[in-house]
Amino acid sequence: MEWAPKMSLLRAWLSLSLLLSFHLSGANLRVSVPRSPIQARPGSDVQLPCNITHTSMPFDLSRLAVVWKVGPKTIAQYEGGKFEPKRPGVIMDSEQLRMGDATLRIQRVEDTDTAIHSCFVIYMMDSETGNVDLRVEARPDITLGSTTVQLGKESGVRCAASRFYPGNISVTWFRNDVIVKGPESPTAQPDPHGLFNAESVLELTPQIADADDTITCRIDHRALDQPLSERSRLRVQAPPTLQILTKPPGMAFLAAKCLVSGFYPQEIKIQWLKNGMRQQKIESRPERMPDGTFSTGSVIFPWENETKASYVCQVQHEALDGPLEKAIHWQPTGTSRLQDHWWLALIGVMLGLPVGAAVTIFCSKHKAKTKKGSVVLPTETEKTNDPLVSML
Repeated sequence: MEWAPKMSLLRAWLSLSLLLSFHLSGANLRVSVPRSPIQARPGSDVQLPCNITHTSMPFDLSRLAVVWKVGPKTIAQYEGGKFEPKRPGVIMDSEQLRMGDATLRIQRVEDTDTAIHSCFVIYMMDSETGNVDLRVEARPDITLGSTTVQLGKESGVRCAASRFYPGNISVTWFRNDVIVKGPESPTAQPDPHGLFNAESVLELTPQIADADDTITCRIDHRALDQPLSERSRLRVQAPPTLQILTKPPGMAFLAAKCLVSGFYPQEIKIQWLKNGMRQQKIESRPERMPDGTFSTGSVIFPWENETKASYVCQVQHEALDGPLEKAIHWQPTGTSRLQDHWWLALIGVMLGLPVGAAVTIFCSKHKAKTKKGSVVLPTETEKTNDPLVSML
């Protein structure tokens, strides 16, 4: 019976020794690997870093063993001064190993290489393992197409995701931060490099109230740490229409008005040209119409000489691909124009006193010295009794 306490003490001592041995195992050996996943495009070469440190360096390669595994399967190992690849395209540098670099190089990775790769190191009586997360994938690039659309016409805003892998991707559309379409998974098309491209279209028929709305395209993909987004303001446009009215009708008119309407946004440029040269004009400010578009006009009075002339009204607006022009031809009647004061009075009667006053000032300045420019008239709302529009 006296042996029983002694046996208990022996068992306790052995257990403590094993426990200490377990805790101290690898205390002199450290294996360092990246904490973040390593991304690699399919078909590319990739390096899986594994750095070894030990209290006795450089390493004695005859006492060093490095085994790279994917799950239970060994893909490469170095032992006894010899490297043995267990799958095609894996490389380790024995000279770098001596300095503690056990990096594994894998050539032309494939989707099946996506896995946790374990770097198991044994040196003398110590051992340690580091895990590297390899992901064969490619982050998408995002491109949001033009958000300039035509008023009242069916339009599409395009969002393109390019050069991503694998081919599964999700697209969500937002309008003023509210989801209006998706998430959807557009069909991905492979490119010659083994990556994928996809496109999603947000269809809309824009109205004036939609101008300056924020359009956002968001992409979700497994290669992204967080969704990828692009946003832009919706720019609604409406091209102007142009009409020229004369008073009186015919080629021997006294006044001509270039009536421009139906345009959006408000900014517009109107000028008159005579034989290619800019002319002075009387211009009204743009006025908003019931449908939300704008309208304005510009008036010219031919007077200078008694020869025939061609007048062109030229309009420039952001909704136009180029200047919008319309021409009229004028010829003298053979009588003196703007030489007598009664003619100015007649214009006042024809166009109303407010416009007549502007015309009188305009003509007086012109007689004193011809110069380029314009006289801006009150808006149609400000001069509701002005018969300029109805007369021309």
